[in-house]
Amino acid sequence: MKKVLILICLGSFCLFSSAQNGTIFAEVKGDTAILWQTEAERNCAALYEMIVTPDDFHLHWLQRDTGDAVFCICYFDLSVTLASLAPGMYTVDVCHTEIVSPDTIWDGSATFVIEGPDARDPVQMIASFQSECHGAVGSGEILDEKTVRLGQNYPNPFSDVTFIPFYCPENDKCTLRIFDVFGSLVRVFGLNGNDGLLHWDGRDGNGIPVPPGIYSYSLNSLTGDDSRRMILVR
Repeated sequence: MKKVLILICLGSFCLFSSAQNGTIFAEVKGDTAILWQTEAERNCAALYEMIVTPDDFHLHWLQRDTGDAVFCICYFDLSVTLASLAPGMYTVDVCHTEIVSPDTIWDGSATFVIEGPDARDPVQMIASFQSECHGAVGSGEILDEKTVRLGQNYPNPFSDVTFIPFYCPENDKCTLRIFDVFGSLVRVFGLNGNDGLLHWDGRDGNGIPVPPGIYSYSLNSLTGDDSRRMILVR
């Protein structure tokens, strides 16, 4: 009998993270489990090497990005299939990396139960899956080469570093500004005509970490303006 056990998040951080990281759960049949992370919001050119490290009944699932960085954000469905699991209750921690950063980003955890039969072979990862991105948002819509455009930052919410996709017309000078919820200026970045990713480490212009909360960011130039919001959690 197939059993589906869905992650139950506790605490405000998990609630904030659900929009970025999608839904993490497991499908179980016998001694085999399919671990899923659906609708994970990632860079469209992401290509993941799936790495699962078992530690008794604690599993670590790392999605290591080996792809490219493009000005586009999509939703991915990701999964790995594990076989020869011994009976017991398992916890799986899910993390991923972004091609533009060496940091490992924690996505969440899930639990599932294997009822049998007894397994004799070591735990094996027998399959992995990555869907093509779907429902592209933000940067994927940019076609007009004469207008500045700003993509949604990711991850969002974030706790350490976030990446902001932007497009600035060639030979144009753009300025990206970050404001707190009261409209006070927090940080200013000067950008030359280009498309790319800007990273922000949650610090102000003096290198001081800013408090958690809702921040807005705007891209301004002679050819136009664009703005969005993001959430910082600590």
